[in-house]
Amino acid sequence: MRWLEQIFMKIFLDFDDVLFNTKSFKRGLVGVFKKNGVSKKDFLATYKDYPTITRKGLKKYDPFRQIKLLEKKLGIDGEKTKRDMLKFLESCKKFVFSDVKNFLRHFDKNELFLISYGHTGFQNKKIKHTRLSSHFAKVVVTDEMKARVVERLAKSGERIVFLDDRADQVEEIKKSFPESVTFLVKRKEGRYNDSRTKYVDWEVGNLKEVLSAMKNGSLKWRI
Repeated sequence: MRWLEQIFMKIFLDFDDVLFNTKSFKRGLVGVFKKNGVSKKDFLATYKDYPTITRKGLKKYDPFRQIKLLEKKLGIDGEKTKRDMLKFLESCKKFVFSDVKNFLRHFDKNELFLISYGHTGFQNKKIKHTRLSSHFAKVVVTDEMKARVVERLAKSGERIVFLDDRADQVEEIKKSFPESVTFLVKRKEGRYNDSRTKYVDWEVGNLKEVLSAMKNGSLKWRI
């Protein structure tokens, strides 16, 4: 079903914890490292869960750098670990949440934009192997706040819809685009469900609830 023709909008979606079960994926990644002689403790000691700002700049999770560190620290076979990790990435499709495909089918491809925050090479590989890219007009992996990306992609007069599991990203969007409609996605599998912000329009537990809000909520959207 299509949006009403007079409404021009762009829907921006986050990847990890919104479309992709990152908690389950991380457990599988730990298994790959354990198979190569890395304990869970050593894995977590060299793992960065989410990009953060440091004095030297943005710090993001880079598994290739992690493997080099563990190769030096523990003497693991770095090349084999890398091959096993890349093989594991090929299974990313199974970590896509079950409600994603149905949600995406409700919209035209030109309305959908994926903005993901993380290490460019690794994140692009994850997204590629989910086979979701074809559903989006554009896929962007960035180390910027997502509001900056939206500024470049949204045109004047377009309605902006934004879905993310991070309260700071939602807050930044709402401050930059006061007329936007924001959804803070808090799946039961999510990693940041304790985050809060007064800038969110809707808190939802899954994409089915997003569709319900659009169909039946106070926004009175019809899809």
